[in-house]
Amino acid sequence: MITYLLKYYDQMLILLLEHLYLVCLSMIISLLLAIPAGLLIARSKWLSTAALSFFGVVYSIPSLALFSFLLPAFGLGKMTAITVLVIYNQYILVRNTVTGFQSIDASIIEAGYGMGLSNRYMFFKIQLPLALPIILGGIRIATVSTIGIATIAAVIHAGD
Repeated sequence: MITYLLKYYDQMLILLLEHLYLVCLSMIISLLLAIPAGLLIARSKWLSTAALSFFGVVYSIPSLALFSFLLPAFGLGKMTAITVLVIYNQYILVRNTVTGFQSIDASIIEAGYGMGLSNRYMFFKIQLPLALPIILGGIRIATVSTIGIATIAAVIHAGD
């Protein structure tokens, strides 16, 4: 294996960079979609239950099957891979965002409003810092999951 790496290091480097490109781009898109969605649905218990149930069902679909399912719509290549990776990340990221904000004790929020804090100040100085460890944990889990699923994207020629 070492001799293979030494012989084809240039090709291996290109493949590694393509893999990192898929992972980074899909994580950025996933975060831009999941964090606002998680913030919106965290306010409603019914909506969060429905959304997380839907994302849970989608997450349970095997990745190769989801790649195959989206091939007619997007064809072979990076677009299909990034779409599948973003779809898979939504469950993890939305779940952790919702959990992070719903885990904040209501008495803390009530005390902040009782002290006369604005909604913006409450969000950025109280709620977000309290929810951030759980959200960052979700980002870490989603990144590891994306790295693993992105290797399967080679089957649909995502690195071409």
